Amino acid sequence: MNDVMTVKMATRREITDKLDRLAVSADVKLLMTQLAALTMKVGDAIVEVGRRIMSFVFETVKLFPHITLGVIVGFTMWWLIGSAAILGALLGPIIGPLLVAFGLGVGAMADVADGGLRARVETLARSFETPSQG
Repeated sequence: MNDVMTVKMATRREITDKLDRLAVSADVKLLMTQLAALTMKVGDAIVEVGRRIMSFVFETVKLFPHITLGVIVGFTMWWLIGSAAILGALLGPIIGPLLVAFGLGVGAMADVADGGLRARVETLARSFETPSQG
């Protein structure tokens, strides 16, 4: 089975050449070429959105490492409890969100205590102060 990352993707020119060599009418070739162009534009836009989302996720992980770890641990514990036979079905929906919230809270406390988040929050608070308050 081929891995998606190792499969050579056809270029726009190769797709156009293959469509031109089809044994169909010129109208069908034109429609297929237009459809291929539209599909490629949509695909490019989707890839760009995915890149932006991943960039945001990585930046968030970099800014809040303890929160990220806390949420991951919370979700992992939720999954472990939920995978238990009978008890998991009963406790998973109740305890799971609490575990994630607890992990988020503990991570936030650690990020605040770490100082990095505290400095960013203080900078943000100072930006909202009026000159008469300072």
